Amino acid sequence: MRAHSLRAGPNTDMIAAGVPLRGRNRRGRWAEGSTTADTVYDRTLIKPEDDPLSKVPLGGHTDPA
Repeated sequence: MRAHSLRAGPNTDMIAAGVPLRGRNRRGRWAEGSTTADTVYDRTLIKPEDDPLSKVPLGGHTDPA
């Protein structure tokens, strides 16, 4: 996990909830009129198979086989 995850996660959740860019800029503390929320912190653009955290099991472990 990187510090960017703390901005990308909430921004991605707000996108899913239909919050417009202006509202996401305000809540993410980006400048008014900035497109950073859509160009850098939009994780809806990442395919699940390209997300390294998608391979981490919930709970951080797997049961032994």
